[in-house]
Amino acid sequence: MKKGAALFLGVVIILCDMVSKWWAQLYCMEPKNINSWLSFICIKNYGMSFGFFALHNVYAHLVFSCLIALFIGIFARYAYSRLKAFTFSEVIIIAGGLGNVCDRFAYGAVIDFIKIGYGGWTFPIFNGADIAISVGVLLLLYNIVRGTYE
Repeated sequence: MKKGAALFLGVVIILCDMVSKWWAQLYCMEPKNINSWLSFICIKNYGMSFGFFALHNVYAHLVFSCLIALFIGIFARYAYSRLKAFTFSEVIIIAGGLGNVCDRFAYGAVIDFIKIGYGGWTFPIFNGADIAISVGVLLLLYNIVRGTYE
């Protein structure tokens, strides 16, 4: 993927993520049930994936957020240095990661709002950036297994 196209896609993903989180903060403070398995409820996630390692100490949160941003930067530099271009999967992983890092610095936590569940089972609440990261990782693994990742 050419640098301009990668930048455009990354910006679109980050903007869509930011707009969806803004919407969630305005309209989803109370649960909005869409159907029997999908609802929207805005929460702040102070931890990593699925709320693990929640940090409520301001300094620990700042260090943790900086480490995540550093990891994303190292991944982006590695990805770009390989071919002087990014793969689609790398772009959406980086953009999703940056979307969540922006939340950490802007709100002190990641804004999550998409809730999926059925009956008594519920998946941890997530957001658009989490979807981008998950899809990107799955595509990256698929390309590695197929042998098409350089």
